[in-house]
Parts: sequence; structure tokens; C-alpha cells
Amino acid sequence: MRGNFVLLRADQLRLVVPQADVGAASYIEMGDGTQCVSLSDTMKLLPGRPAERFIAAEFSGEFAGTAWCWDELRVLIDVQLEPIAVPKALRAGDSPVQAYVEIDGELAYVCTAESICRYALAEQV
Repeated sequence: MRGNFVLLRADQLRLVVPQADVGAASYIEMGDGTQCVSLSDTMKLLPGRPAERFIAAEFSGEFAGTAWCWDELRVLIDVQLEPIAVPKALRAGDSPVQAYVEIDGELAYVCTAESICRYALAEQV
């Protein structure tokens, strides 16, 4: 996989999505009333925004309009990623994670914004 990607971190969760899936990022000021959703390490929605989540970004496409909060958002320009498929026996049927990559010595799950939203918001519907 070669191209432009965004590395998103929420606590121990690290996700890599195509750059085209992520809109502009903004900082959330302390006490700011910005409404956003946050993911747990298991990619489920948290009931509130942890204080350390100070970066907000919307995903493009069908789920635009919802700000997602992250500890870190890093744009990776023209990188070559070597995805490793997650064995079928380890994947949940509705999991957005099909592969992972190593970035800076740490693992990150390869996903699309759409698959993240569908998985995380499934319990909300």
C-alpha cells in the first residue's frame, strides 16, 4: 500500500486510514463545549470525551458531521505500508480491522473511516 494516510491514536488504539477519509483537524480548548465522540481501546464509543483527547476531526463520506476526538493525529505523506492480514480466526464478523501495519515500532490497525463508524456506531442505532 502506497499513498497518503492518517495515523489516529486514542489511548492504546492506533488506526491508519486513507487521508481522503479524514477532514481538517482542530484543537479542542480546555472547557470548550465541542461535541465529539471518542473511542475506547476496543473501538466502542466512550460515554464522554477523556481530557487527553484534544484533537477533533470529522470523517468524510456518509458519516460526515460528527467530530471524532483523538490523542494524536499524524498525516503520513507518500508512505509505503506493508499490511499484514489479521487471520480470519482472530477477526470478529463485524470488525473493521482486516490488517495491521508497523509504524515507528508500534502496531496500527488499517481501516477506513466508514468501517470505523459503522462498527463504533452500531450499538447506537
